[in-house]
Amino acid sequence: MNNRELSQEGGFSLVELLVATLVLGLAMAGLYSAFDSTETFYENYSASSDMRQQARVGLDLVSTELRSAGYDIGDLTEPIAIATDTSVQFVADIDDGASSGPCDATYESATNGGAERITYALDTTTGDLLRTIDCYNGSAWTTGVESSTVVESLAVGDAVFRFYDDNGAQLPSSSGGTLSASDRDNVVSVEIIFSLIDTDQKQLVGESNTNLFVSTRVRLHNVTE
Repeated sequence: MNNRELSQEGGFSLVELLVATLVLGLAMAGLYSAFDSTETFYENYSASSDMRQQARVGLDLVSTELRSAGYDIGDLTEPIAIATDTSVQFVADIDDGASSGPCDATYESATNGGAERITYALDTTTGDLLRTIDCYNGSAWTTGVESSTVVESLAVGDAVFRFYDDNGAQLPSSSGGTLSASDRDNVVSVEIIFSLIDTDQKQLVGESNTNLFVSTRVRLHNVTE
């Protein structure tokens, strides 16, 4: 029995083995590519979900506190002290007099004290929305008692806040800028806009970032209309 007969009866030739190896390699490469695409999609989906959750939590906090502007502020007469495209500062008793809040009993028990001054401002370098709380002792403000980052990676250059009067007209009449004291007195509702940008994630070929846009509009029930 010669070698040719052996190959025909049950063995494989060298060419057949090479072809089989090539086919197996191509199949493995296809499986790896599919797995890698699935993993990339999952990572991008997770990042997008994290961004959405961060935005929703931040939006809820800003909305809740801003809605209370003007609440139980004693002899303070200016509920909204600053109003711009990227910042808002307002006064309210956000902890309803609790000494366990950001302002301790020293502030809460002071005559005409107890109110907090809350500032939300966009850091135009990092794109982070920062929250700062000042405490009132009845005669003066202690600034920076508490500071934190509410939302990260907002698109710098986009408006975060828009202000409206009782007729629904945007203040000021131009599309942005800083509101004057008289304009601030007319604010009845505030739109909060989060345009987030994540430069580390790419969902589609050619995309340089992932964007997420969420917004809500809050009516201020404790200010003079």
